Amino acid sequence: MSTMKAILGLASVSGALALVAPRQDVRGTATVKVAEPSGTPEHWASGFIYGFPSNGDGSASDAIPSDLVEGMGFNYCRAGGAQMANALGWVAGQYEGRFMSALSNYRTTREYGGRFTLLMHDLWGADGKQGDGIKWPGDNGDWTEYDSFLDTVFGDLKANDALDGLDIDIWNEPDISGFWDTTQEQYLATWNRTWHRIREELPGTVITGPSTAFTPASDNGWWVNFMAYVDQTNTIPDQWSWHLIGSAANVRQSTAGLNYFVDQYGFPELPIVMNEYGKQNGEQNPAGAVYFIGQLERANTAGLRSNWASGAELQDLMANLVVKQDDGTYLPTGEWFVYSYYAETMTGQRVATTASADEIFEVYATRENGKLKILASVRPNASTGRYDLTLTGLDALGVQGDSITVRTLRFDGPDAYTVGSAPTDMGVWDHPVQDNSVTFWVEPQVNTAAYAFEI
Repeated sequence: MSTMKAILGLASVSGALALVAPRQDVRGTATVKVAEPSGTPEHWASGFIYGFPSNGDGSASDAIPSDLVEGMGFNYCRAGGAQMANALGWVAGQYEGRFMSALSNYRTTREYGGRFTLLMHDLWGADGKQGDGIKWPGDNGDWTEYDSFLDTVFGDLKANDALDGLDIDIWNEPDISGFWDTTQEQYLATWNRTWHRIREELPGTVITGPSTAFTPASDNGWWVNFMAYVDQTNTIPDQWSWHLIGSAANVRQSTAGLNYFVDQYGFPELPIVMNEYGKQNGEQNPAGAVYFIGQLERANTAGLRSNWASGAELQDLMANLVVKQDDGTYLPTGEWFVYSYYAETMTGQRVATTASADEIFEVYATRENGKLKILASVRPNASTGRYDLTLTGLDALGVQGDSITVRTLRFDGPDAYTVGSAPTDMGVWDHPVQDNSVTFWVEPQVNTAAYAFEI
């Protein structure tokens, strides 16, 4: 018992001290505003890039058990047939295998009711493994081959009835040489050409982009050029997208960077998709899941877990939420249990939250039928430390008297490669209530652990 008190600040005396004055060793405070509803849970964070096995005939795959897919609330996938052993893409004369892989992933996604983003760069053959000498759309001002590529892709999408719930990503990470190793001007011409053809030939299909490796910012020259071009040519996408995998980047900061340009050019307010979030090494663990859940939910922004696997593992393992045993059995990681709790347990109504001022300690909360459920963690790439968690507006739960009872669960899992287990029940503890609020401190033993608090 004493160990739990030291780790989670669950002793009543520590809670009382926190209500009177800040502890000198507390790094910051996150807040759950119980009396302030913030909409219905949409499970914005429950998507991933690749992650499904594909069938060569384009049919949906049932290789991963449905309870693992549905159990984590899956609702969004992004794929295009990358790294197929015998299908190197259009520019290698091996397009069909990649398209059928993407079609299989699309159909699997739609069976679960999710949206699907088609990665055109992977169909082309620029999957980061292509090596030197690859052709790029519009090389030497010649668009003949790229136009033929678009003819084929669009025709195949129509022929296979693969337009419902579809987004088209014009090109992935065009701001780094691994995926676009020619000029930005040539990319902008590719964007313009593809944008108009989608609008003309696939009306109603969502255009997403620019899907950059780096987040939007007023001092990012690539983004400055791109947004000026989009304004000049009126080729605005249906949703803005970029990747959130840098050690310092977060949802608030990167969205503020986008809004700089939106305000500058008077662009309409559009949905945002962080279509790769969380580094595979360091941020794919229970704490990382909770951190990004808190960020994405507060911003009403969809997110897809990144997937840096190679070869067969890229198209498997649900972006490292499951582990495949030697006998082919799939088992969940510790992080999967966080997504399961988030999707299946946190129902009802979201309530407003704020992260700690240093944006390291995150929370997400819902309430239903007089019960409150909270997920909390530190960002795993930061050092561990002690943070306060304050709950205000407790009367919205019907709380009366001078104390509340909190059940604590701990989610464990060091990384994306270790089989996990259900969260550890750490017991029920009383906390003193003062001025319709309560404060207790949280200090994870390790920065990969996450916690749930139930009232």
